Amino acid sequence: MNKPRWPSVALVAAAAACLAAAAPAAEQQRTCPMGREYYLYTPDNLDPAKTYWLVVGVHGKGGNGKGACGMARWAAKGTVIVAGPSCPDGYQRLLHETDKQVLGIAAALRKEFRLYPKFFIYGFSGGAQFAHRFTLKHPDQVIGCSAHSAGTWTDSINAQAASVPFAISCGENDTEKSTPLAPLGRHEWCQKFAGKLADADFYFKVRFWPGVAHNSSRGSARMTEDCFVLATTGMHEPERQAVEKELQAVLPLIGAGRFAEAMEQLRKLVGAAAAPAPADAPAAPPASGSTRPTAGLSGPGAQPPVLPTAGQAGRATSRQEVLTDTGASTGVQESSPPAAAGPAAPPADEGTRLAGLQENAWGWRENAAARAALARMRRLYVEEQAAALTRQMEKAAIEKIAAIEDAPPADAAARLDAIAGTFADNPAVAAAVAKARANLKNPPPRKP
Repeated sequence: MNKPRWPSVALVAAAAACLAAAAPAAEQQRTCPMGREYYLYTPDNLDPAKTYWLVVGVHGKGGNGKGACGMARWAAKGTVIVAGPSCPDGYQRLLHETDKQVLGIAAALRKEFRLYPKFFIYGFSGGAQFAHRFTLKHPDQVIGCSAHSAGTWTDSINAQAASVPFAISCGENDTEKSTPLAPLGRHEWCQKFAGKLADADFYFKVRFWPGVAHNSSRGSARMTEDCFVLATTGMHEPERQAVEKELQAVLPLIGAGRFAEAMEQLRKLVGAAAAPAPADAPAAPPASGSTRPTAGLSGPGAQPPVLPTAGQAGRATSRQEVLTDTGASTGVQESSPPAAAGPAAPPADEGTRLAGLQENAWGWRENAAARAALARMRRLYVEEQAAALTRQMEKAAIEKIAAIEDAPPADAAARLDAIAGTFADNPAVAAAVAKARANLKNPPPRKP
């Protein structure tokens, strides 16, 4: 086992920036399977029945996992569990088996919590060096990568990671070399790496922040949020908010006992999420700010939409199954080459090319694999939300049945028939209806 060899230098500005960004949160200091320290942050009201995303925040040079490089505050979202590994120096290039260190943390946490099989990784400075290299080496483990102001970027591009969303950035004034032996400064090296991602048809976004030196910025924080939402829902935030608004519109129908209308609305939403894109739809994914999708799930394997019910446990794990399958996560099987896209017209010069990268809204060229993966995530996200509302509707229906049974109205039988028809495939509701019908025919003696 390689023991951590900590550098004798003080915390650099990058590590300080990570720690400063971390809001107070419930914190556990733990030891990973390799005997190295890490910090864990969980939501206040952890639900053992809920599935969470794991977010790994990697510190800068000279730092440690405390605060998870500012990502600890994300635990307050209520949808993520955050881990901050403390890595020995050399981790920037995955030395000392630091990639196995993070894999071990994720594996241990999956045994303790209900987690999706892939995780989101973030890093700034030295943490960005680790994050992007880890993602390229283990694309089957990562749902999205956000890496900013790295001192070095790898030249080894793994095509299997082409459909993992990458968010990368650097300050325009962050021009110094991370070490005297580095061939390029941070800004220039980030430009070079962005060009490599573009040449390999990766699904990514890059930004260079005016007036920013080697510091984290609001822009990089927004990019990280955008990358996480896109990777885990298949949608940009405006579109996710629009879908969420439509889902929330079902709640008043449930509250009013209008279950058939609520169920129909959910079927429409699930159907819209699963619908294939029209033949003349734009090939590129929606740009940031778009409110409707431009691509859906299609092909011979596409299935007609089915509304999940509380009794369909298999639907609740469908997102897990898709994420676990390598072909589904990347859009291609491990042994298959990335989807081919025709070469783009060469720009007039490198400056024009980089300007084009700056304006790129998630995706440099056509990436069919990324579009397919995001379409699946969008469909599965909507199905999960619909399943949660269906469980809520089931509870409301059973309460309604109990109220009918306790104080039967004149049309009690018709009301029970309507509920039974709406929840035809739900065993719990069917059992409650059967019990109510039996008691209406043979009312039990009332207590004096």
